[in-house]
Amino acid sequence: ERAQAALRLAQECSAELGHGYVGSEHLLLGLAREGKGVAAKVLQSAGLEPESLKAAIARMVGVGAPGGAPSQGLTPRCKKIIELSLTEAARLGHHYVGTEHLLLGILREGDGVAVRVLSGTGVEPRRLHADVVVGPRYIRALILTPTRELALQIQECFEAYGKNLPLRSAVIFGGVGQQPQVDQIKKGLDI
Repeated sequence: ERAQAALRLAQECSAELGHGYVGSEHLLLGLAREGKGVAAKVLQSAGLEPESLKAAIARMVGVGAPGGAPSQGLTPRCKKIIELSLTEAARLGHHYVGTEHLLLGILREGDGVAVRVLSGTGVEPRRLHADVVVGPRYIRALILTPTRELALQIQECFEAYGKNLPLRSAVIFGGVGQQPQVDQIKKGLDI
């Protein structure tokens, strides 16, 4: 149901942007605008709001005159993404296709405008993939240190040795503004 809503929203997004087709970028924006599914939550936790995605798409592919329904329908790439979403659902043992599977399809296809938009916003597709498959990021490990300096050294080691892993870590300490640290925790951390 939510996946169907995201596809309808993708068509609306295409019309809003004045594009005569529904591509991977419109599907990504539709997933973000759907708002309640797994994909929307993952995108939001990565800091991707619908309006910022729409602006990034407009910068990348331009805009036309807003109008009616896209005359060309789904692009071949978008059709492939939908096929890949079926594969992803089956691979995960799910008997339905949800928004998370459409997002995984976009990421698996890996070559569309949507992936370029994600990369352009600083979001790493591998991390999004891990967020969808693993689920919400709850703190899995907490390391307490006696000094700030030691905490920063440990963080540097995690960044160096875990650069190819979809792990998120942060250093939290007192004596500085707390809101940025709270925001980091809300986005999800592993360590």
